[in-house]
Amino acid sequence: MDTVTRLFFLLSLVLLHEASQAFLGQMATRHGAMGRSISHMSTMADQPKLGRFDSSIETSNDDSDGDNHRNKKLTELLEHTKGQLLESQSNVTSMEAQLKELNGKVPDLEFKITEMRVKLSEEQRARKTAESALDALKASNEQLTATLNEERIEKLNDAEQVKKERESIRYMVQASVKLARTRIKNKFMDGKTAIHTVFSPKDQPLC
Repeated sequence: MDTVTRLFFLLSLVLLHEASQAFLGQMATRHGAMGRSISHMSTMADQPKLGRFDSSIETSNDDSDGDNHRNKKLTELLEHTKGQLLESQSNVTSMEAQLKELNGKVPDLEFKITEMRVKLSEEQRARKTAESALDALKASNEQLTATLNEERIEKLNDAEQVKKERESIRYMVQASVKLARTRIKNKFMDGKTAIHTVFSPKDQPLC
């Protein structure tokens, strides 16, 4: 049972105690009035009545017996209520002692609550700091990723340029080699024709 529930329970017992006292006061008042009424009726019953029959006297006695019975029941109810009241008072006394004990613990509880609030505030500040650091880290990561992408694109462009330059150089080399081969071949063909002309059988002298 927590502190709030106990406090409500104690308050309920106090209200029940006050209501019981008020009820007992009303019962005592009614009991006194009933006793006076019964005493008055008994006195009137004992006096001689002129012009009354014996049957009316018997009826009055029956009413008196009924009042006595009701009075007895009310007395029993009053005694029972007193017993319950005493028990309630005992419970109230016990609850008051517990309430005093709880009141003694209230400052400690308030201190603990204040301490918990301070810790909660510190945790909230630490969380905000961590969130800010995380946001900064995300921004730095995005910037670094963008920089790496730019460098990668530049490297790819450089590689493409290098590839083109290599292709151009290779083409130039191949063209130079082809041209050189063609010149050599042409020179060789020219020499072969000259040799054939010099040593032609038509030009040899007859023996």
